Amino acid sequence: GLLLKTVTKLDVLSGGRAYLGIGAAWNEDEHRGLGVPFPPLKERFELLEETLQVAHLMWGDENPPFEGKHLHLAETLNSPQALTKPHPPILIGGTGEEKTMRLIAKYGDACNFFARGMDFLRQKYDVLRQRCDEVGRPYSDIEKTIMATVLLTQDGKKPKWAAQRPFPGQPPRLDLGTGPQRRKAHRHTEARKRGDQPPRSPGA
Repeated sequence: GLLLKTVTKLDVLSGGRAYLGIGAAWNEDEHRGLGVPFPPLKERFELLEETLQVAHLMWGDENPPFEGKHLHLAETLNSPQALTKPHPPILIGGTGEEKTMRLIAKYGDACNFFARGMDFLRQKYDVLRQRCDEVGRPYSDIEKTIMATVLLTQDGKKPKWAAQRPFPGQPPRLDLGTGPQRRKAHRHTEARKRGDQPPRSPGA
């Protein structure tokens, strides 16, 4: 509940520009380094789904109690409410085709995938489309975003350090060609071919 209150306050302070970005977590080193619990994967997915359920209750019109396996709220109170209606967009990160995609289709407003090449993204978008069909939700409802590092250089050449990753688990750098126009054109052309929204970084 506290996380959702924080996002609500951010939405109010930013004039309705907040997102709730959430996932089942993957970077164990980061958790350990910051003193944040990192339970087993099954439990993390249970916590994720319960948090998503609580989010829809707290951003709804009623304030019912919530009794889950991990989360217990006597009242899903959230006052004052967020400026964004019906609620701040819920962006779910992850590429798991069974659990994560199902949660995106059921609860999410946006998805965020690692950019491991266009073939990888096509496969993930195909699976997401299937999950949306299974829950009776329009695939076009889901905003598509990607996580990648884009290199911008004056001569279009990759510097020597471009193949390195500053920390373990860093998302791959997306190679969409050289020069800003080619990168942009390739990115949008591929999205339009599939009838998707052009993928973008969540901060773009």
